[in-house]
Amino acid sequence: MQRAPARRWWLVPVLVLIILLAAASSAAGAREAHQAACPQMVLIGARGSGESDTSKTHGMGPVVSYMADRLAGELRGNREVMRTLPVIYSALSVDVLRPSKAEIASFAVLSPAATAAYYYVHNVKPYLASIEEGVNSTISEAAAEVAACPHTDLILAGYSQGAIVVHQAELRLEDGTAPPVARPLDTEVLNRIVGTLLVADGDRVRYSEEALFGSASAGDQGVQVAIHGIAARDVGDPGGTVQVCDAQDIVCDFSLSNIRSLKRAAHAAAVHTSYLDHDKHNLNLAVDWLHRLLTRPYHACKPTGLLSGVVLRARVGVTCQTALAVARYQGTHDVLDPAVPPFRVAGRLWRCEIASRAHRHTLMACGTPAAGRPSMYVDIPVPVS
Repeated sequence: MQRAPARRWWLVPVLVLIILLAAASSAAGAREAHQAACPQMVLIGARGSGESDTSKTHGMGPVVSYMADRLAGELRGNREVMRTLPVIYSALSVDVLRPSKAEIASFAVLSPAATAAYYYVHNVKPYLASIEEGVNSTISEAAAEVAACPHTDLILAGYSQGAIVVHQAELRLEDGTAPPVARPLDTEVLNRIVGTLLVADGDRVRYSEEALFGSASAGDQGVQVAIHGIAARDVGDPGGTVQVCDAQDIVCDFSLSNIRSLKRAAHAAAVHTSYLDHDKHNLNLAVDWLHRLLTRPYHACKPTGLLSGVVLRARVGVTCQTALAVARYQGTHDVLDPAVPPFRVAGRLWRCEIASRAHRHTLMACGTPAAGRPSMYVDIPVPVS
């Protein structure tokens, strides 16, 4: 009698395991290949009021696209690659900010407070209708970029409404109130933002600490702040932000006097829409300023008080004020404790680790858990156990 061939059931789980391992290897390889293709930087740009999202301007409008092209060219000189990503949102025309002849007539008999209240409800609110959409889109796109390319740095840029969108998006990330994403992802996104370009920001505050180019005075403010549509609050990271604003711009340099006649209102609106035509010089200066910031080496900060004698070196986008706050949080009495768990300073999550030890010397590297390189170094003239 012929024996039936043995059934090799053990081959089934082995084959399944081989298939699963091959799939995992393929997925890992795809992830590695994708991350290898990630650029050093991505600029997320929000177009301005009434600007179309054509492919000619990369979907970011002519003003932001012009600055992005210039910055990308300058970074190529440093052998760094930057690609762009447009913020997908509606952007209403600035024409709605120009009051009608009847409205101007009514302003002549209204008090300044009544004029501001009426103008906000009938002109500013419609202009700002798409802001919320833009803020959520900016945060979502930045979060997706960080998830796909965790070591890519982000630059946010916006003109007019787009500048308000960027301003508000960064503040929400800092506050942890960004609806599209939740902690800790919002912190990781914030930590990847290394620079911000703003043109004609309607949320501009008086005497902002950001770098300012253009003819507007540092003591002037944006339309949303001027008529109390929003609480005055500076940009989240002034040390890494640059703005261009010209005098009498109806959005970033707002004054009630500029809407009390048709001629003045038309001029203020024209100033706002003419940066590419009449003020490329300041757009260029702003881009050049950001390029220097992005490519400069670590800068030194000199602590005082309990941290006297400690040398801090902070990377681009990290102000000395923030570096000092991190150092103070991390340690006491000029000795930093490497066992301190991650902590939050200036809306960002920080962690410090010992980088090296030498005789009478300890070097600590501080940064964010998501960062690909330290944001600052702390050079301590005493050993840290």
